[in-house]
Amino acid sequence: MSDLKINNGSWSQNGHDLELVQGRVVDGAIPPTLVAELAALAGSGSGSGRTGINNHVENTFEGWTGTGWTPAYFNRVAAAQHAAVEAWTALARRLVADVVGVHTVEPARSQDGHAFTPAVVRETMNGIDWHFDAAHLEYPGTELDLGPDSQHWSVITYLNTPQNGELEVAAWKPADAGAHPKESYPLDERLFASAERIKVQPVAGRTAIMSSEYAHRVHPTPTPRRFVTMFVAVGANGQAISFG
Repeated sequence: MSDLKINNGSWSQNGHDLELVQGRVVDGAIPPTLVAELAALAGSGSGSGRTGINNHVENTFEGWTGTGWTPAYFNRVAAAQHAAVEAWTALARRLVADVVGVHTVEPARSQDGHAFTPAVVRETMNGIDWHFDAAHLEYPGTELDLGPDSQHWSVITYLNTPQNGELEVAAWKPADAGAHPKESYPLDERLFASAERIKVQPVAGRTAIMSSEYAHRVHPTPTPRRFVTMFVAVGANGQAISFG
């Protein structure tokens, strides 16, 4: 356990390295007032047809057509700008830059300069089955694809403390097994039945930064679980971009 160093200073809280997998869990990095502002946004948007999760704004995957993103998607993202989301995103970029070891994380933009979804405030009682995340595979040949040797990270801050809703991560990467499956969701749990597991409990204000190329799932809750998420792609040359 060590103090989390952030650019020109250090946070007062401690960060706990995730056992078995690459990542860190940090308590106290996000001001309680900001957590409360974001919690008020949770569930304010439409539900995802893929996961049933209510998002405050359309996420990057939902805007994906299979070949790119339409002008209407970027217009919806621009219309949903919110100061609390911008504040959290700035903090989250600094946190993940420290964990990943890059100088800075820049917001992802389209070739003509439009901003992708920066982060998504979410609410659900649903879980999500075993899956992994990899921008190189999900958005091949696009602005989010930083090459076959790129890495993919997730940043999650919990906005309440529900019963259950654990993030469970298996010490197994599809790429380490030889090749990624063609579909990232859902994964067949039999592929990694013997892999060790770790769980992160959802606690209001807690932030998890993890390599989301590991197989992971989220357990359902009897009451709404509120959280905010962001992805980061990191190229082999150290370039890092974020999107929600």
